[in-house]
Amino acid sequence: MDRVQLRAVKRARRKAVRVQDCEALAACAISLLERSIACGHRRLAVLRLHDAAEKGAALTTQHVAYCEQVAKSADEPELKALVRRSRQLLKVRTASTGAR
Repeated sequence: MDRVQLRAVKRARRKAVRVQDCEALAACAISLLERSIACGHRRLAVLRLHDAAEKGAALTTQHVAYCEQVAKSADEPELKALVRRSRQLLKVRTASTGAR
């Protein structure tokens, strides 16, 4: 994703917030998370993982595994707490929908 595409995603996110479009917010959160991972923005990826989890985005095991690895290697309790909270949000959502 280049800068132009990044700006478009951020604009779409702002619009989704204004009109309260949960699906669009989740899609934007995933796009921003994937960009952070691709660019090696480790701390930002953890923040965006948590944002995506809060928005109900369909996170993959790769998203979570990457951020868990970042949190393990970082000496920041806040990052570990964010990943732990993101996992809890995912478990609650999975349990409530009956998905496995």
